Amino acid sequence: MKNKYALAIKFFTESKNEEQLALCYDEMDKFMETYDEFKFYFKFDNENIPSGVAENLTEEEKALLNDETIIKLTDEFKYKICEDVFGSGDFNFELFQYSMERVFEEERKAEEEAEKEKALTMPNQSWFQSISKSGFVKFLSGGIVLLSIGSLGAHYYLYSSNASGLFK
Repeated sequence: MKNKYALAIKFFTESKNEEQLALCYDEMDKFMETYDEFKFYFKFDNENIPSGVAENLTEEEKALLNDETIIKLTDEFKYKICEDVFGSGDFNFELFQYSMERVFEEERKAEEEAEKEKALTMPNQSWFQSISKSGFVKFLSGGIVLLSIGSLGAHYYLYSSNASGLFK
């Protein structure tokens, strides 16, 4: 979103559209305040507490900051605060939507590239692995099970005491 605001400011400056430029600066200021607050909480780390705050902590409190449970709780709490900060932001919806689409598109491309890389590094599959992936083996296995059940049923019917006596 920062990049888009920068491009918008450049565009409105070059086009000498003072009204839109002023609106863009106002939107960007609001966004940057929210972004800075979001970034502060998102990057918060128990091990890197500002020195002014760390000086006010007792040794016991400092030791608690390294406790695994406290670290997990701190992370959950900081992500909840990040969600609240970001959710309360007053963003240009179209710009926000565009930015989110770009983020998801970049993630999707990264996943596709990782899958392609993984496919290239995997050894050649045997014919059985390729057939089993196609579902043929599952179909064949199901057919064998049905044939077995059918033959047991036929055997029971033909040789049971209720049969007509043909094969007794």
